[in-house]
Amino acid sequence: MNINPAAQRRPTRRAAALALVALAALCAPSAGSAESPNEQQKQQLCEVTETLARNVMEIRQAGVSMSEVMKKMAEADAAVLSLARSIVIDAYENPRFSTPSVQKEAVEDFANNVALECYKRLLN
Repeated sequence: MNINPAAQRRPTRRAAALALVALAALCAPSAGSAESPNEQQKQQLCEVTETLARNVMEIRQAGVSMSEVMKKMAEADAAVLSLARSIVIDAYENPRFSTPSVQKEAVEDFANNVALECYKRLLN
């Protein structure tokens, strides 16, 4: 199979920058409650965690350096900083692909695996 590299649609630096902004927004400090989270809050936490994982892997597949992503993580609320850094490390342990369809598959698989772990830990 001969693929023309010019015809491949790769994420642009602009798209990667927008993803970094979205990532920072997800990690921004928020007002928290001292109460134990209810089932709906746990569900929402896993949904946000899955979105964070998806964004991080999209950034990773776009070729953004890990150091740049970790700098953005430093702006995160202390409550989510450890989780966010763990997701970044996990994402960068995965290979970067050049084919858009394989990139998309890698992003979805990674996000689903992170969500799976979240649901296992919080809902069981």
